[in-house]
Amino acid sequence: MEELYDELCLASGVSGRGGPTYLLPSTYIDRVADDIVEEIHDLAARGYVTLTPELDSKTLGNIVKETLSIGAYSQDSPRDRIQERDWLPPAYRDWGWFKAVTILGYFEQPELDVPVTQRVGRGRGVAVQGIYGGFIGGYVLEVPNPDGDEDADAIDDPRPVDRRPYMWLMNNCSSYMFSWIDWDSLPSRHEAFPDDLLPMDYFGELYEIVMSRGEPRGKNCLLPCIDYGGMEQNRFRTQSFFFPFRNGSKHTARGIAAGLRGSDLLPSLMMDFRAWMFHRPDVWPHPPKEPVAFTRFDLAPSSTLPNTLESLPREIMLTIFQYLPPHSLITLSTTCKSLRHTLTKATVMDHILKEIIYKADHLSWILPLNCLPGEMERANAVGRQWLAWAAETTGGQAVTDFAEGSESRYPAVPHFSPRAVAQLPGSHVWDSWADTESTGWVDHVATRATVTGPMPAHAPSLQELIEGGRQDESPFLSPSFPYFAFVRACFGDDSLRNRRRLWGIAKQFERVWREYRTKGWERDIFL
Repeated sequence: MEELYDELCLASGVSGRGGPTYLLPSTYIDRVADDIVEEIHDLAARGYVTLTPELDSKTLGNIVKETLSIGAYSQDSPRDRIQERDWLPPAYRDWGWFKAVTILGYFEQPELDVPVTQRVGRGRGVAVQGIYGGFIGGYVLEVPNPDGDEDADAIDDPRPVDRRPYMWLMNNCSSYMFSWIDWDSLPSRHEAFPDDLLPMDYFGELYEIVMSRGEPRGKNCLLPCIDYGGMEQNRFRTQSFFFPFRNGSKHTARGIAAGLRGSDLLPSLMMDFRAWMFHRPDVWPHPPKEPVAFTRFDLAPSSTLPNTLESLPREIMLTIFQYLPPHSLITLSTTCKSLRHTLTKATVMDHILKEIIYKADHLSWILPLNCLPGEMERANAVGRQWLAWAAETTGGQAVTDFAEGSESRYPAVPHFSPRAVAQLPGSHVWDSWADTESTGWVDHVATRATVTGPMPAHAPSLQELIEGGRQDESPFLSPSFPYFAFVRACFGDDSLRNRRRLWGIAKQFERVWREYRTKGWERDIFL
């Protein structure tokens, strides 16, 4: 019997079961190890890594196979859930973030023989249902027992994925997506539907967007027009293994060259397997134990006239910088010595990156959101550690921001909720769910409150921010926050890399949403 596809979350590309639990099947170890060894030799030939003479193909193969075996699945002796946790790091396990699911659409019972040309209802009438527990798609419908018993029989929905009048998203993934979309920049839907004057909420619009795409959802439920970072390239029918997402062997090669073996090599291997795409996206990196030294470019006296950019007032130049991504700033700094001198000052980069994060869009994914209970508190706790680290490395001196009253110049952290969730009778919803062990918070949809209110009467001092206190005392707003070091750490952190991937998906949905509100449906399949 052919194994069913895992249906994947529209907003993340992750299976409702929580992503892979094994590296690969044990029957694939030799084949994958041979591929990795070949890639390592190629990297060595190109000078990317230096291998000692004893690291021949056989030795490399044994090293790789030993590490692969740690997380391999054997059909002869499958492990139970407890054994899985022995090798899989906690941040990749099936944790609460993957258990609450939002399903939106129509849930009436279809006929068993469904014609391919069946049309579906409009977005305005969709119902929204919450389900808690490892949902993998194939929504199970209850039909009356033909024998007349009280119990109902459960059947899989017989309709093709693109004709099922419902879709699903992980609850917290959709919360991120709705928070990151810039709704103010989108036109009114009346531009595409001038005769449809009745309002439609965001869930209804999302339903119409997905159902009306010219290229419909595949068997995995993902939209072909969205790049999920490689999630859609899985050639297996389930998302049980990490190895289909493998991208080269650079980290494994460097790990082996550095003497890592066995379980010590596992993090390098998982980096090449792109396991970070399944990492919890709400764990901010902690500051390094040692001070980070940044090499500053010293500017020698020169009689050379300044270039056009240098002749701009400092405030205008800094405003221009905020529209550039970090790698472009580094590239720009190579154009002249004075810019190199300016942009290698940590305090200048702290200010520029702060402006980018709060006022531009391409680094906004770094900040916590208050759409999920507890996220702000956990992020602020880590932020206070960065402030303390910065104070220690600068001798306890607070850094002055370039503009007075800077705290009031930055927007509040966004909060968005597309609709009060309608709970169908008998459904297992997340409003009574507590998973404090793995997530640190209790989700309670019905009682979520938007964080509003005036700013404090005075800007908190550095010591107050480090020690914590009121919710409005965000350490990320402090002029002393070490954004240069913090952003560098975020770009190298697995959790924030996945968060950036989810942000990228949200921005693609923003583009599709704009097309929907300006051009309407790509195909009309609605009743």
